[in-house]
This record gives sequence, C-alpha cells and structure tokens, in this order.
Amino acid sequence: MYGRTLEVEKTVSVEVAGRKLLWTGIGDYEHTLDQRREVANELGLPRRAAKQCSINPATCRPEEEFAMLPGMVSPFLPPLRPTRLVSVVQMLWPTAWEEQGKAVGVSLSLFESLILPLSCLRAVVLQYAAQAYAPGIHCIEVSPQDQLSQAQAA
Repeated sequence: MYGRTLEVEKTVSVEVAGRKLLWTGIGDYEHTLDQRREVANELGLPRRAAKQCSINPATCRPEEEFAMLPGMVSPFLPPLRPTRLVSVVQMLWPTAWEEQGKAVGVSLSLFESLILPLSCLRAVVLQYAAQAYAPGIHCIEVSPQDQLSQAQAA
C-alpha cells in the first residue's frame, strides 16, 4: 500500500467472569493482567475476575454466537444481531504507529480485507459499534501496556 507498513487487526473471543467479550487489537499482542483488570473495572466486576479469563472459550462458538464464518472473529458483527456479547475491547496502539503512516488490514470475510490508514481504525470501530451493536454492548478502549505502566508509576 504505497510503501506503508501494514499491520493486521486481530480479534479473539474472551470470557471474563461469565461475560462474553470480543478483544481486538493490532498486530501481535497479549492481554496483560493490568489490562484485564481495567476491563473488569469498566464492567463493574471485582479485580479478581481479571484472573478468571478465558481466551476463545469453549462456551462461545463465533460461528453461532456472532454469525461469523468458521475461522473468523471480527468486531464488525452483523448489525443488531442478538448475542450474549457484553463488550468489545479495543486495544489501542502506540501513537507513533499513526505518525509513521502505518496501515491496517481489517477482515471483511475469509477472502476480503479492507486496508485503511491506522489513524482511521479507532473512529471506524467506534462508529460501527454505535450504529450496529445492540443497546447495552459497551466499547472499552485499553491502553498499550507501556502506557499503563507509565500511568501507574505517576
């Protein structure tokens, strides 16, 4: 894409204290305990709930739960589809990535992706969520681990 570095959006289903989430981020990332605690706090759950986290839980089959094709998980769910989902967690990326002009590939299907400037992704996800998700589904933004560490040290 015109010399831009391309990152890929990756989304997984997560269960925290019996609540279904979609956790999405850019490139290779891991959920840290501090980030899971931040999400638990946003959902009104006790801190200990962050330790009871399951990625791709057996209780959630994306094909059935989110009407996704087998092998695909995305924050772009079919509009207003009933689901047990309570939140979509967007893991933010370092601001330097936007300044570097990185682009991101977003899966639209198993065979199609949308490539857009990384600087647009946050607005696209938030606007889509506001229009397409059923009422009551929260969007939570989580800072990268390095920003969380700096905030806790201050």
